[in-house]
Amino acid sequence: MSSKMEIKQYDEQTCLRMSAAGSLHIGLALMSFALFDLLSDGFNVGAAIFAFVFMSLLLRGLYFSVSVAMFGPKPSSKGYWSSLFQDEYLNYLNMKGYKWAFMTISGLLFILYFGGEKLSSGLLQEISIKNLAMFQIGVVWIAYSTPILFELRKEE
Repeated sequence: MSSKMEIKQYDEQTCLRMSAAGSLHIGLALMSFALFDLLSDGFNVGAAIFAFVFMSLLLRGLYFSVSVAMFGPKPSSKGYWSSLFQDEYLNYLNMKGYKWAFMTISGLLFILYFGGEKLSSGLLQEISIKNLAMFQIGVVWIAYSTPILFELRKEE
């Protein structure tokens, strides 16, 4: 009985680690794509390197996400989204990731809302709404995955 429980815990931990790694890579790819439009004036060597980094991060993140969904362990989807893992520590880590993501995006939106008048004269005039939204989504995904990966790394 305990070996079956250990396998289930290992499957859930692997699933959480892989999904956090995928979230980190996709978040970095979205942020780099948003910054790419801001920093590139046309096609040059720097833009080509930036595009390569973006594509490699995006592909790596998609690889992690697909490997969890298709080939990885299959914990219940209800448990994953509602933080109902069998292991209490994994529930704690998942909720910690959600809290970090919420607090980070709340702080960023607070700064943009109340500091928008001061920021609008410079940098915000050059950023489109699409790129700003993509940057914020990238920040949320990175904020979710960072505490999970950090805590699971300390565990090993």
